[in-house]
Amino acid sequence: ITLVAGIPSWLLVLAEALFPELGALGSFQAKLYWQSQREDTRRRAAGGTNRSEFADSVDTLGARLQAESPVGEDFTLVSGVDGYRDAVSSSRRDRNLRTGAVVDRPEEGNYPDGTRYQAAGAFLLGRWTRGEDLRFELGERFSRVELDSNLRNAPFAGRGIREHYVSWTGGGGLSWQASEVLGLSAGVWQGFRAPNLNDTVALKTSAQGADAPSSGLRPEKSTGFELGARHARSSFQHSLTLHYTRLEDIIERAPGVYGGLSFIDLDNDGIQDPGESPVFQRRNFGAGYVAGAEWEGKAKAALVEGERKHLATLVTEFRSRVSTHPTDLGLRHSLAGFLEKSGDLDGAIGEYQHSIRDPRRRVEALGALGRCFLAKGMHDLAAGQLEKALEE
Repeated sequence: ITLVAGIPSWLLVLAEALFPELGALGSFQAKLYWQSQREDTRRRAAGGTNRSEFADSVDTLGARLQAESPVGEDFTLVSGVDGYRDAVSSSRRDRNLRTGAVVDRPEEGNYPDGTRYQAAGAFLLGRWTRGEDLRFELGERFSRVELDSNLRNAPFAGRGIREHYVSWTGGGGLSWQASEVLGLSAGVWQGFRAPNLNDTVALKTSAQGADAPSSGLRPEKSTGFELGARHARSSFQHSLTLHYTRLEDIIERAPGVYGGLSFIDLDNDGIQDPGESPVFQRRNFGAGYVAGAEWEGKAKAALVEGERKHLATLVTEFRSRVSTHPTDLGLRHSLAGFLEKSGDLDGAIGEYQHSIRDPRRRVEALGALGRCFLAKGMHDLAAGQLEKALEE
């Protein structure tokens, strides 16, 4: 369940007039969401008469606030805060299928019941643009993650795992439309992944072994670089992207020890019997990297001569109508569509920019503008128009 609220533009203008010391506020959005996830698992050994029934649920409550403020003609400041909290409920019940006897064993659920996992962050991003050709962004984020769990699984009953992770990350990107057909981009960023519930407190058995709680883990960190080039024409477009990501403190699954043993001792005899799973825990290993190149190409079949002539006739006819009735936004929207189909993307963009003033066609025109900018390889402008369409 998600609720999204934005402040209407007229209210922003009023706020700026009443409180000029706050400065200009281009937009403000608040998001509140709640999610509930439940997983039920039943497990029985082949030929056995006992069945273990696990019930796990995670309720997530989160919020996000974001404000966008213009600073001068070419610079925009985006700031905000966000956060969420996971509340875990977990239980286990063993049922004898022959006698019907039921034994509750909540201390041996997949997760410690009552675990809390919460994250919060604040971010600040500056965006500088020069016309429609050049765009530069630079941002920073502060993140804090907390885990609070009381293990109830023997032999660690009553032992708590309380961890917190803090990180500053940042990134920047530059995109330049060098010509009508060529676009260039470059970016650098930092990443941060705190250990999650499966990494830290899970006690789950599967065909791959038993995952046991792991404490003292460090967050995974990454630094990435990317270079890209886009070439687009009306009938063909392609892009090439080179990327490299450096990873540190990688969290991996490795053989471990639980209760002094390297396996789950179901019958407490100290000997690994058939069906008793080996124990695995999470560990921080060394560094690594991911590097690669991606190429993507799209081709559009040329129109047959008959279709081309028909579109040319429609374009000529509607241009004549628009010149006679320049304020008719419906005619301009139709002309934009014919121009787009004929491959005249610049002409189509110009007409769509007129038709967005028509409330009945605004969303459709914004989506069409995004499509045209995307076809020209101007991805940032395309994303901006499609975001506006979604907001409408």
